[in-house]
Amino acid sequence: MVQTANHRNFNIMKTLPPKIWQYQDPDIELSLTFAAELNIPSLIARLIVNRGIKSVDEAKTYLYPTYADLHSPFKMADMEKAVERIRQAIKIGEKIYIYGDYDADGTTATALLVNAFRHLDYPVEYYIPHRYDEGYGLNMSAIKEIVSNGCSLMITVDCGITSIDEVKLANELGMDVILTDHHQPPETNPPPAYAIISPKVAGNEYPYPELAGVGLAFKLAQGLIGDKTFLTSLLDLVVLGTVVDIAPLTGENRTLSRLGLAEINKKQRIGIEKLCEVAGYNGKPLKGYALSFVLGPRLNAAGRMDTAKTVVELLTTDSADLAAKLAQNLDSFNQDRKDIEHKIQEKAIELLNKDDNFDQTKGLVVASSSWGEHAKGVVGIVASRLKEQFYRPVFVLTIDGEEASGSGRSIDGLNLADSLNSCSNLLIKHGGHKAAAGVTLKTENLSKFKSAFNKYACDHLTETDLIPKLDFDFETNLSLLTLETLNQFKLLEPFGMSNPSPCFVSKNLTINTPPTLMGKDQQHISMSVSDGTTFLRTVGWRKAQQITTLKRQNILLDMAFSPEINEYLGKKSVQLNLKEFRVNDREPNLFVFPPSDTPSIGKVVDYRNQNKKDILLGLLKENKGCIIYVQNPQKIT
Repeated sequence: MVQTANHRNFNIMKTLPPKIWQYQDPDIELSLTFAAELNIPSLIARLIVNRGIKSVDEAKTYLYPTYADLHSPFKMADMEKAVERIRQAIKIGEKIYIYGDYDADGTTATALLVNAFRHLDYPVEYYIPHRYDEGYGLNMSAIKEIVSNGCSLMITVDCGITSIDEVKLANELGMDVILTDHHQPPETNPPPAYAIISPKVAGNEYPYPELAGVGLAFKLAQGLIGDKTFLTSLLDLVVLGTVVDIAPLTGENRTLSRLGLAEINKKQRIGIEKLCEVAGYNGKPLKGYALSFVLGPRLNAAGRMDTAKTVVELLTTDSADLAAKLAQNLDSFNQDRKDIEHKIQEKAIELLNKDDNFDQTKGLVVASSSWGEHAKGVVGIVASRLKEQFYRPVFVLTIDGEEASGSGRSIDGLNLADSLNSCSNLLIKHGGHKAAAGVTLKTENLSKFKSAFNKYACDHLTETDLIPKLDFDFETNLSLLTLETLNQFKLLEPFGMSNPSPCFVSKNLTINTPPTLMGKDQQHISMSVSDGTTFLRTVGWRKAQQITTLKRQNILLDMAFSPEINEYLGKKSVQLNLKEFRVNDREPNLFVFPPSDTPSIGKVVDYRNQNKKDILLGLLKENKGCIIYVQNPQKIT
């Protein structure tokens, strides 16, 4: 069965091979130890083991982290130097600028430091580059403008680690630069900044290297401020930026995001409260899904469609009226973004389908000058969609005269940041990390870049790497998935990168209620499945193309799914979110005992997976004595 990840009915010629189902193999003894020592259900204990937890102490920190579990910010190289420089600037009244980025990580990090300096009663300015006019990261014009405004100390968040020339210019103009950036640094010769706050810089001994940009901004605030209550109040911004930026939710990120989830659900930041209202999450508890797919897209839409300064305003204002207006603007931007994204995706698929060398290409680059006005703002999302559909690392670039720029997304097995470092001679600027990156190059180098990127991909990816994978936790019976058990899943939140929502497999399921299409565009399916004892509603988001297969007679399903609690009209029930399925055909074995050639006064006949209404009407017409056993709670009509 071939399944594709398209999000609309695009004309698709290229298809993926079936996914490889990858079973986890949890240490049962360790899970039993966790269950006993921590007094948690065995199902939860097995899930914790699958998330790489090796000891009871580590499990306690994972489930019940505290502020004390955070590392000292002064374990970070240059932190003490950066803090002293900032305190000096405050003491003598220097003008300080925060230079951010236009994505959710950059804007939450900017807002965090603005709020931190406000707590110190010291006013600062902030600068967010315009995606279309300036592009990603530091730029010469911005440096000159900031210096001309009297700034002598600039702090970057979520950018700057590859901006060697821009930092040199700042130094020449008399402005010190403190870089905080979680992206991959150059292999040699980092920018000549006054201080670099990054656990990824060579020689750094900080215990955890995967903090997001907003996480690094928080560590700087932690170094500056001793008020634990105030610092805890900033963690709503940390969890928001960390989850939306798809940073791994392990180690210190897990602690920050778990504490931050509790903080964000207090809804004490008026901007987040108003954003929840326009997104339809007023009164609902925020979890990983809501951060990633409800609030996150609205935060990112500002930089994609207009200016990301709107987000910083939203997250730093104390005015309910202003917050409501800004939140409504973000919601409108997000709807516009969706429309543009779908159009560009269709055009990109058309270009890739026309590529005669597609089957031999492991690293995809698709570029055009006709994407439209806001193309630069959505190419990253389109790259994500194409990566899902074709399961190859891909860059989507928009051509604007002499320059081409855009974003890339990668699959497991290829580090995008390293791939760009390998051909940096072809690029004007670039930045990113393993899974996502941005790039700008001269249009005349586009063909060379395509070749270089594909060569890098061919050198680093095997044929097996190009087969999509489905990771799930373990097989389970549907009867174990009770409301009580699913309520325990909140201990594992927030779900995100490296801390996925639990995914299970159940085998030989029957379809009890035939699938039907649902949703505004009829792109989703709804059905009921059973393992013989438990019947559960199942929804397949964007699985409409599979409905014909699921309507076949006499099939059993091996089904991968994530269970969830569905609430409708105040009633809660367990619902399965269909991920993938495999079909097992079976022939009806009617005569069970005794065999048809053996004389008997009666026979046991198996009519399961038959049309029960037709069977019953047929038995009535035969006018023979029979006993009917039906294990099905649904009425036969």
